[in-house]
Amino acid sequence: MDSQSDERRLISTEQISHDLVTKDSSAQPRNTFCTPSWAKKNHARLSPLALYWFTDSHPRSFSILHVVARSNSIAVLIDNVQGHQRLGIIATIGIVTIFLEHYVRSPYRKLPHGPLGLPIIGNTLSLIGRPQLVTFSEWKKTYGDLTYITVPGQRLLVINSYKAAIELLDRRSGNTSDRPQNIVAFKILSGEQLMVLMGHNVVSVACPSLILSNSANVLRGFRWRRTRRAAHKALNKEVAHQYLPMQMTEAVLLAADILATPKDWNEHFQLHAASLIMSMVYDHPPVTNEETGSAVVEVVNGIINRLLHAAKPGTYFVEFFPWMMYIPRCLSIWRMDAEEHCRKNTMYFENLVSDVKKRMASGTIRDCFTTNLVENSSHNQLTSGENAWLAGTMYLAGSETSANMMAWFLLAMLLHPDVQQNAQEELDTVVGRSRTPTFADFNQLPYIQAMVKEVLRWRSPSLFAVPHTTSEDDWYDDMFIPKGTSCIPNVWVLNSDPELFGPDAARFNPARYLDESGKLKTGIPVEHFSFGFGRRICVGQHVANNSLFINFAMILWSMKIERVTDANGNLVPLDADGYVEEGVAVYVFLFLRTKGSADTGVAIHRRLIARSCLVSPRHLLSWRTRKSCATSKTLDPELTPTYTHLDSSALPITFDVAGPFVAHTVHHVATNPSFGVLSAQWDDILFYINDPHGYNLFALIVTLALCTASVHFIRSPYRKVPPGPQGVPILGNLFQLRGDIFSSFKEWQQSFGDLLYITIVGQPILIISSGNIAFDLLDRCAANYSERPRMIVGAEIMAGGLALFIRFNVSCQSTAWYVTYWFYRTRRLRKATHGAMSNQIARQYQSMQAIEAVLLTLGILDKPEDWNAHMRRTTASLTMSILYYHPPTISENNKSIQDIKNFADRLSRACRPGPHLVEVFPWMLHIPQLFAKWKREANYWFAHDTKIFEGLVDDVVNRMNAGNIRPCFTTTMIENAGDSKLSKREIAWTTGLLFAAGTETTASVMAWFMLAMVAFPEVQRRVQEELDTVVGHLRAPTFADFEQLSYIQAIVKESLRWRATIPFGLPHRTLEDDWYEGMFIPKGTICIANVHGMNRDPRVFGTDAADFNPERYLDEAGGINATSVDDHYTYGFGRRNCLGRYVANNSLFINIAVLLWAAKISRAKDDVGPLDVDGFVDDGMVIRPIPFGCDIQPRFSEVRHILSQEKELLMH
Repeated sequence: MDSQSDERRLISTEQISHDLVTKDSSAQPRNTFCTPSWAKKNHARLSPLALYWFTDSHPRSFSILHVVARSNSIAVLIDNVQGHQRLGIIATIGIVTIFLEHYVRSPYRKLPHGPLGLPIIGNTLSLIGRPQLVTFSEWKKTYGDLTYITVPGQRLLVINSYKAAIELLDRRSGNTSDRPQNIVAFKILSGEQLMVLMGHNVVSVACPSLILSNSANVLRGFRWRRTRRAAHKALNKEVAHQYLPMQMTEAVLLAADILATPKDWNEHFQLHAASLIMSMVYDHPPVTNEETGSAVVEVVNGIINRLLHAAKPGTYFVEFFPWMMYIPRCLSIWRMDAEEHCRKNTMYFENLVSDVKKRMASGTIRDCFTTNLVENSSHNQLTSGENAWLAGTMYLAGSETSANMMAWFLLAMLLHPDVQQNAQEELDTVVGRSRTPTFADFNQLPYIQAMVKEVLRWRSPSLFAVPHTTSEDDWYDDMFIPKGTSCIPNVWVLNSDPELFGPDAARFNPARYLDESGKLKTGIPVEHFSFGFGRRICVGQHVANNSLFINFAMILWSMKIERVTDANGNLVPLDADGYVEEGVAVYVFLFLRTKGSADTGVAIHRRLIARSCLVSPRHLLSWRTRKSCATSKTLDPELTPTYTHLDSSALPITFDVAGPFVAHTVHHVATNPSFGVLSAQWDDILFYINDPHGYNLFALIVTLALCTASVHFIRSPYRKVPPGPQGVPILGNLFQLRGDIFSSFKEWQQSFGDLLYITIVGQPILIISSGNIAFDLLDRCAANYSERPRMIVGAEIMAGGLALFIRFNVSCQSTAWYVTYWFYRTRRLRKATHGAMSNQIARQYQSMQAIEAVLLTLGILDKPEDWNAHMRRTTASLTMSILYYHPPTISENNKSIQDIKNFADRLSRACRPGPHLVEVFPWMLHIPQLFAKWKREANYWFAHDTKIFEGLVDDVVNRMNAGNIRPCFTTTMIENAGDSKLSKREIAWTTGLLFAAGTETTASVMAWFMLAMVAFPEVQRRVQEELDTVVGHLRAPTFADFEQLSYIQAIVKESLRWRATIPFGLPHRTLEDDWYEGMFIPKGTICIANVHGMNRDPRVFGTDAADFNPERYLDEAGGINATSVDDHYTYGFGRRNCLGRYVANNSLFINIAVLLWAAKISRAKDDVGPLDVDGFVDDGMVIRPIPFGCDIQPRFSEVRHILSQEKELLMH
């Protein structure tokens, strides 16, 4: 730089002082740099350093940087050197901060687990080269019941669990009944008429006359719903009987043709399947001519193959680039070809319908699917084109699926001759040899019915059901499912789930559907998943079941199916698990073709069709690396970002040396690649470094700043926070809390001690893993540790500030202003609840608990396989009785119970971290409801739930006035409402919340108790010896036996200790800064009690703390060791401990006593392998054991009689 430029850069301290003080001091206020407006007005009088000080003290005044300059030369210098670079660093930091904040708060961080994909193409490569069935099965073992993957253009969720499938696709079918978009196959090739691909929310505008004449109904009705309703009306269970004569005829012809040419069984299956569908849909006469039949099959296969080809991923670029739809037709050959095929298909289907109409007019046609559509077309509001395509859809779908299920049946008979023999013995007994089976034999052939179910389960006609698509964002088990995600049920895996179908799920065994007497079992939760889910379930399932039944019966009655032998007389081996992949279809019919010949001995070759395709990238950070950014070779090195920490070796020089050494050190630190900012952006701050007259001043400023920061750091109490794992900037320990949190807490406890300090996005969290520390902090210092973290949506809006778990110091709200009483709302609610749940009051509920214990045991003895459902029913019914004096509930499907359970699920989701940004930015609470959907929904649910809870209280009041109610929790609250100053709404919400909490926790403890009895049979023997000694066999245990049943009291304590249902309790929060043993605990710290770890602490419970051992609570004489009240930490601490613990203890005592008195619990005989006593299922509110089987038998013959007498006595 020339000397003139050097002179321009010389700015001495005298000049700065002169600029700040002497120049037009009259325009300067008393506080020189107090307001941005003064700076804008007097920018010409400010020096660059003054501007730097000003903007540093007014960080929101960045916009004035380009208008402040003392002279032209300095203005040019600031504009060219300082201004744009300062703006750059500000913009960069702002963008990075916004991006990180968006990422941290984004629900996409809680997507279901899945394999890491690549940029743009996602997981496409993982789906190529291997069968998807194998790939998805491996992913299930690694990632669990839900696997989330992406491919270009679409998100995919593979569902591998029947629980997830039922919850998402059945119970939430309103959100998951849509279909993925398919432009060519659906919009063009079928003219948007193919029902199986039709979107859930597509309004029909195909017929303007319908809209004009009946616009209200058309606007309210969606096309798919109208089409589905019409199909259901023509194929429902009652109407399906009209097709029985056609199915009977085709079954006879099929058996005759197979007997005539057995080697052509596959062709016969396809021919007769097409013939039967033609008969049922169009009342077409049976196809007996081989040439005619081949033509029919060829037409069907031709239409299906075109649809398959159109739906295959990658066939048409328009699926990736929808804008190609707007290219003129003359330039889109693919579009003209698809439209031509659509025209031909439509003409073919319409000709078939026209023929039906002619025969209807002449009276020469039987009732069939198409006649039903034509007769009800005005009621169904379907156009003639929609009727034609709906009939064609049934024609296409039914012929392929029926033929393939027959082939699977044949393979099963070859693999399992014993099944064939059992079925033929049943046929010989019921039907005999003098006639053929008919539908009149249906109820007498339960084994054939079971075979139909088993074939559909063993080998579903589709590997993966037609994808469902979510209409809105959703959450499942704390996992986020974005809008537009294609949900693919892994049907073959679901149908072979050993938890649902037993350990022999991979084997063809119809006996699984039969009881001991040989009849079909009743009450089976799920028979199979082959017909689909929810609103998209197969509309022709009843017709299909009837067809398979009569075909199976006719074939097995008329012929014997055996494996072929080779030239040496050896059986030709069969491949029961292999398949042939011949195509890819996602959005059209997902069926399996069969090809092959009995000559080869391989009876069935399967064609796999269905592969996930076209999903958009997971999110912006779906791929990432931990490596730091390297220097760019193409960009200016000064603009290359780096992401590591400050070079600590340079700092000591800054503290010890002045002058140019300081300047050199700061410059080195700022430009070194190890400094965590954009290095070039420091040039404006280091402007004076290169100035020989300014570096001393800047060095002094830097030295003073660093010294001040060092003193502040040394004196800061944050240096003495409890130890914990090292986190990352901003995010803290967020990523270290993924995976097995129990193992993480245990490892951290071993490394850092019983008091652990971590941070998550700036929020301090204290994890307490010692009972002594928890007692010191949460009990003795309860006044400071009884606060709760703020939950704006869940507690303050959805619960209206009426939940017992809300913040401790919340004042009451009255009309338009706030009135703070001498007491706080939470304290009033808790005091009133304690009065109605105290140890003395809890005894008045013992009669209700005794009744439910007897009902529970009777139910389990009647249906031992449903023991878990019985326990859920019992806890729900008992809670309703205690709270509202509701009579015992026979089923947990009671409307009031379901309403409160739904409320608990909603509240649990709302209170979890992450769903709502308002929890991070509380100012959003003031956004009007008009612009805040989350706020509208929360207020709606508050009003909805308030109406339910107040309705239950009103019912109690009415019964109190009528004098036909016994004392219960609500009556006690109402009677004491004047003393406790509680309103009706507060009473209603308190009872509702207690129901939600008490039901789930008690049922979970009983489930863990059942697991303990299976895993530790010696404990069960010991307690039953005590019961036989104290109670005997002439009566059931009662609360009068409490003091004499010490071992059962110990079992109650051990059940609560062994597996805490809420392993980390509900979090506490500090109101003020605190110190504990020289460690600083900041104000606002969230305190989490590691109840799971405390209850398993070997220092307290011995070396066998992980085992279920009730004797730890007994003294040498066999009585309860009175060392403490509970001897576990499950009920919480301090002012936040469980209010209903006395009621819960009584319920557990009587349930366990009656159940073990009456029944012997042992491991299921068919349950092999080690028993998983550590695994659990997170239900949101509580944890439950992984489902397991157990064998429950009465201990003596008079049990049921005695319990029935007890039931009559207690209920009257």
